[in-house]
Amino acid sequence: MCMASDHELRIGQLRYGHWVGPLAEQLSTVNNKENVLDSGESVVVSLLAPDTLEVHCHGGSAAVERIIADLSSVGVRRANDPIINRHGILHQEALLLLSQCRTARTAAIVLEQVRGRLSRWVDDWKHLLNEDRLEAFRSDCERLVRWGRIGVRLATPFHVVLVGPPNVGKSTLMNAMLGWDRSITSSEAGTTRDLLNGSTVLQGLSIQLTDTAGIRQSDEPIEREGIRRSYGVIGEADLVVLVIDPQCDVSRLNKQLDGLDRSEWLTVLNKSDQLEVDTFPSVAENSPLLIQTVATTGEGIDRLQQRIVGAIEQRLPPPNCPMPISQRSLELIRQLADETTVSRAFELLDELNR
Repeated sequence: MCMASDHELRIGQLRYGHWVGPLAEQLSTVNNKENVLDSGESVVVSLLAPDTLEVHCHGGSAAVERIIADLSSVGVRRANDPIINRHGILHQEALLLLSQCRTARTAAIVLEQVRGRLSRWVDDWKHLLNEDRLEAFRSDCERLVRWGRIGVRLATPFHVVLVGPPNVGKSTLMNAMLGWDRSITSSEAGTTRDLLNGSTVLQGLSIQLTDTAGIRQSDEPIEREGIRRSYGVIGEADLVVLVIDPQCDVSRLNKQLDGLDRSEWLTVLNKSDQLEVDTFPSVAENSPLLIQTVATTGEGIDRLQQRIVGAIEQRLPPPNCPMPISQRSLELIRQLADETTVSRAFELLDELNR
């Protein structure tokens, strides 16, 4: 196996590399190593204990069988029953989600559950739970429910929506973040009539960006429908980015957005190169997070992307945290958070990891 680093692999670490097999490793000493790696399987390995190594690959059943055959050729014996059958359902759910993760960063979060974080949490409370600890238990369940809202979505991109008035540069800003022209741009207001989506990865987080129709009063039926959809997608977003420019009528915009909770929105002042000192009115008090950009030149784009990642990271669980990652486990933990009897709580814990 050829690893991405020659440093010693320590317990708990993840390491990326290529599984090339015993024969290929021998050939690599006399042939071009690059050619050997081209035929290898991409793998992620982790040292769980001094004598226990975990290997994950994403090449389908053929890749798995190849690795097993290589191990068998050097004397490793195959167990009679698959490992998945020797664990509870939480382990099975974690393995399934791991295979669906789109980035190494989200896969690393799910891998903690593959290693049994939530299963150990269940076992710990089975030993600790009694009438005196019921309230503490319910509070702990509420904590897991909060992380679970993210946990069940780790295989899908985080949804970031760009909203704002027409012609402030939302489409150009989205294209700049994607690195390619997904949205049509024009100096004419109202060019974007519907929701446009584009996917990217920022610092290991899979992101879906949505460009929306400019928010304004309109008598044109198609544009009005686009604006209606813009309001609708705001409520489904993980993060909303409000885009304005130096010519924006902030007072009118605040009225149009009245009633929406904007406390966690990011606000971008695009076309900031057109800003004249002391001429731009202050941004509304409930949207204080201002980032200046010039989408046409790329100025401020890196800073905006960092702020987007930072806002999403605040919702991610801390390291080594037990977390439900399926709707089934999340619903059961929701029930546990509301449970008032110890006997029923034990039944639900048993069902959680049956």
